[in-house]
Formats: sequence, C-alpha cells, structure tokens
Amino acid sequence: MKRAIQLIGILIIIITASCANSNTSTSISNDTITVKELAVESDDSTENSISNPGNSEPNPCLDLVMEILTTSPAYLEMTKGLYEAVVKNGGTSFGITVEGSPNPQKDNALDYSENYDFNLHETYPDRSPVIARFTFNTSEKKLYEYDVAENKLVPIKFDSKLLMKFDEICE
Repeated sequence: MKRAIQLIGILIIIITASCANSNTSTSISNDTITVKELAVESDDSTENSISNPGNSEPNPCLDLVMEILTTSPAYLEMTKGLYEAVVKNGGTSFGITVEGSPNPQKDNALDYSENYDFNLHETYPDRSPVIARFTFNTSEKKLYEYDVAENKLVPIKFDSKLLMKFDEICE
C-alpha cells in the first residue's frame, strides 16, 4: 500500500511538474520525463520515467490508465528494487513508454491502438531494453501483461475501484 501511494505521488508530480520539494528531483531529456522520488519512510528509492515527447498538457484518461497499471500488484512486484538493479548494472532509470493509444497524438503514443499499450523498459546510456509489456483493454476494462513465451495476453489484477473513475473520465 505504501508503494502504491508512492507511485501515485510520482504520477501527481509528473502531472503538475512542480518540483518544489527537496525530496524530489526531475531531469528532462529530449523526450522522456524522469522523476525520482526518495522514499522518506523506507530505505529504497523509486524511479519512474514516462515517455512524453513535447507534451505539457496532462491527459486525465491516460493518467488514470497509467495509475491502473502502476498500482497493480504485478507492476509493483516487477519494479520492486528495479531502480537499484539498473543503476548497479550501469543504467540510469526505468520507465514506461506509451506504445499505443486510442488518441496517439494527444497521448504522445508511438502508434494508434484501440487499447492503451505500454512497455516497461530499463534505461542505459546506449540502449533501453523492454522488460515487460502491458495492455489496458478499454472495452473489456481489463489489464493484461503480455507473455512473450506464450505470445498471449495474461490478465492481471488491479484496483477495480479505479474503473468508476475510468467510466467518468474516459467515456
């Protein structure tokens, strides 16, 4: 729960782009916003970056779908300790890229998709390997992780209370 609250805080920071708190530092490169929030109550730190080339306008629907993903138990487990492991291996962070979206221009997605498609990647000076892919199916209102070995989408749990917000904001 504490981790979920931290990730929600990261999303709020990204949306508002205010970094007045000394516990938060932001660096902006060509097309990625990286936010590092130091955990005050725990020893570990969380770093998350979300590709957002040139878009300063927040998109409430994309932000909500991002919250659905980043608060899911599977995502939280996958990213637990990931920042430290990436840095130990010579990297700088990990991040989420919006690969597909129903509104790719507004969401700065790489391509059009009826669903929201994301990749989770590690960031190194010379590469950004994708370590997982996720899809939020907008018609089924389900979150999936892509299983590369089986070439199929596997449903994963998420906070279903967020679906009420999704219906309000995104429909």
